[in-house]
Amino acid sequence: QVMGAWNRVQSVMAHKSLVTCYMNGYTYGTEGYFHRDWHEDNYSTAIVYLTRDTWDPDWGGETVFIDDDTEEIRASILPKRNRVVIFPSKLNHCARGVTRKFNGVRRTLMFKTRKDPE
Repeated sequence: QVMGAWNRVQSVMAHKSLVTCYMNGYTYGTEGYFHRDWHEDNYSTAIVYLTRDTWDPDWGGETVFIDDDTEEIRASILPKRNRVVIFPSKLNHCARGVTRKFNGVRRTLMFKTRKDPE
């Protein structure tokens, strides 16, 4: 399954080399924090959501991107099953915790990539 996800991600991320891959799991009470995966331009992050077939917005668990200049939310992505979000790794982002209405694990598969030298 991981290789299938990587092949899917790699097909839309031309000239990227895999740096690291891992899974995250969030349950109620686990909180994320705003961070950058890298501070350099040639890195990208891909998040593959491995959640339930349906996702209730009342469960929380969004991936939130914040604008550094305005400190406003740029985007908030619900973790729908098999959704893939690809972004420059230097973007400030956070995985929000799930609410107590959700009784499972919010799972994500993370791919961190680097642009291949020309």
